[in-house]
Amino acid sequence: MGSSNIRIQGAIAITQALKANTVLTSLFLEYNLIEDRGAIAIANALKVNPVLTTLYLSNTYIGPDGAIVIAEALKVNSNTLTTLDLHHNKIGDEGAAAIGEALKVNTVLTELCLGENNIGVDGAISIAEALKFNTALKTLSLDVSMIGPRGAIALAEALQHNTVLTTLSLHSSTIGDEGTTALSMALKNNSALTTLDLHSNVIGFHGAAAISEALKVNPVLTTLYLSNTNIENRGAAAIAQALKVNTALTTLDLDSTLIGDGGAAAIADALKVNAALTELHLDSDNTKYALYYSVISSILSRKQRPSKTTDCERESSRRKSRPEGG
Repeated sequence: MGSSNIRIQGAIAITQALKANTVLTSLFLEYNLIEDRGAIAIANALKVNPVLTTLYLSNTYIGPDGAIVIAEALKVNSNTLTTLDLHHNKIGDEGAAAIGEALKVNTVLTELCLGENNIGVDGAISIAEALKFNTALKTLSLDVSMIGPRGAIALAEALQHNTVLTTLSLHSSTIGDEGTTALSMALKNNSALTTLDLHSNVIGFHGAAAISEALKVNPVLTTLYLSNTNIENRGAAAIAQALKVNTALTTLDLDSTLIGDGGAAAIADALKVNAALTELHLDSDNTKYALYYSVISSILSRKQRPSKTTDCERESSRRKSRPEGG
């Protein structure tokens, strides 16, 4: 039902049916004008529906009030929802705080997408506090936000306690070198996170150096996105040093990171001894490091470039059949 011109009354009608339904397990309502009133009706249905596991509400104009009632539904013991996509709404810090409180007691939700929701530092801190207690959530997206270094530091502290989160997406979230360093410190002790997306943040040499130190000791991270950052040659050289000893990382995206011959040479040298990395993505314009391209290309994957979105964003994009409002 994604992008079906469903408005508030339509959403209310659907939720009335949900209250009695015992068959439907997935509901896709993205790109519809649901708003807070529709979200309230959906939340009331969630409290009594015994089978729904997947709910997509991205781009549905839900604000803080809608997020608060959905959060209350997540606290209900009988709730069966495992995937919730609220990407690209307007829930803000207030809505994020309510969802954070729900995560402290919810034991079934495994995937949560909150990207592009005007979430700032306070919202990130609320979610981070919840992660210290939550024992179910495996995928979290807070991308395209304004959580900044302080928000990243709070999430890093949570990763020191959390043992279940496997995927964290913070791309385009203004975390900078300071936030990147905090997350890197957490990676030294975390044994659960396998995918970390930090692309499109202002990360320079200091952030790259911190990531390098984490990669030298972290045994579980397999996928790392650092594209569209400012790590340059020095940062690439630092990461290359880690690749010489790292045995876990299989996918590394360094596209659009201002790497030239110096950084490419360091990476090429590291790949001679690294046995784990199978997908490495650099700028498509290899003239900047043409001398080393033949060595690097020997391990470049010929598969499709990795997606820089979370699972729920990919599914939402796949189901979108026409432009919003079309």
